[in-house]
Amino acid sequence: MQYYTKQQLQGAGGYSPGVRVGNWNEEANMQETKLKELLLKQQEGSLKLNIFQQRVAIALQPVNCSTIRNDGLIHFGDVLQLANVGAAAFLTCDIEDRDTRVGDFSCTVSATVSNGSVACSTFLIAKYSPAQPSICDREYSDDALHYGQKLRIIANPMVQGETLDGLGGSRPLYLYSRPVGTTHFAKFSRHQLVALTDRASYDTVWQVVAVDPGQRGVSEGVQVMAGAPFLLQHCATKQDLCLENHSFVNDLGSQLEVSAHSSFSKGQKSVCDMERMGRTQGQLDKAEGEPNHWTFLTGNTVATLPMTSDQGEGAQALIKIIAQSADAGPGGWVGLKRKLLHLDVDGSGAVNAEDLSIALRHAGLCLNGGELQLLARQWPTVHSDQVDVLALVQAIEKAFCTDY
Repeated sequence: MQYYTKQQLQGAGGYSPGVRVGNWNEEANMQETKLKELLLKQQEGSLKLNIFQQRVAIALQPVNCSTIRNDGLIHFGDVLQLANVGAAAFLTCDIEDRDTRVGDFSCTVSATVSNGSVACSTFLIAKYSPAQPSICDREYSDDALHYGQKLRIIANPMVQGETLDGLGGSRPLYLYSRPVGTTHFAKFSRHQLVALTDRASYDTVWQVVAVDPGQRGVSEGVQVMAGAPFLLQHCATKQDLCLENHSFVNDLGSQLEVSAHSSFSKGQKSVCDMERMGRTQGQLDKAEGEPNHWTFLTGNTVATLPMTSDQGEGAQALIKIIAQSADAGPGGWVGLKRKLLHLDVDGSGAVNAEDLSIALRHAGLCLNGGELQLLARQWPTVHSDQVDVLALVQAIEKAFCTDY
């Protein structure tokens, strides 16, 4: 029996299920099934519209910028915004707009003028302590930010659906950049890419530099005032954070592209400015333009961010996973223990987090940047990027003996 009309076989829409012609019964059952699936997804909140609304609600939830001390300075632990001085645009992130390539987690960073103080446009700053400090790396004992001091910029953990804390959540996302290549570059300007990543490498390290080239040597070590213009320079490539003149629209509204590019004036503006101040052309380097001028904005609220309450629980759960992977990996727990202890070359007990990641990778376990930072915070040393390997080995051995 033929259940389709001649018109349907030829590609036409045919009759509606209300007309008892052709396969009207099958179409009526199919529409009823689709309606049930729609109502079920609506009840569970899994419709694309519901997912989009939840995503926008998390990203655009209001956040009050705060400071740990109301003295007009920028401190480590402040909840702040990074604004471009000339365009009055705020740096923002979209964690759902991600790089789909395997093994390279990164999400988009842009600038906007319309969102205000929300989760996606507020950030934290953290100190950077190198594993092997040189004579050029100055260390400051206070919690204020200084010109020339190396730092990391961390996205507000509220944008990932977590509570706001001083560590950036269970998986911190750092502002990073990398040199221009065939696979990594800004979409519109083709300059150096700027995005967020969970890998705490040297590509995530920045420093605050004075706007005037003649004052950079004098201002090094001076505390940074809130609202003061500066250049945010990438330490690895010496390129400055730049607001490009390319606009686009995403789910969060109209955005401006952000890259790492030192923008210099092509005309004689900087030369005329130096001559007006009584300086000749060869005395100073040419100053960067307004696209590179940024400032930190904080609020009047004085508050101290709490540390994550589940940090210890998350570290212990991660230790159990490491113990299970070590037992199933080549050499077992004895082989992994030998590799970890061999990393401590100087006998100080401090091991770089990247070297620890390589050793664990040989055991069949790949840790991301957030998990390595969790181990570094649970078993800390003098430097923030190092782990107390002796205490770590004892914790893994304890978990291994408990489970097996």
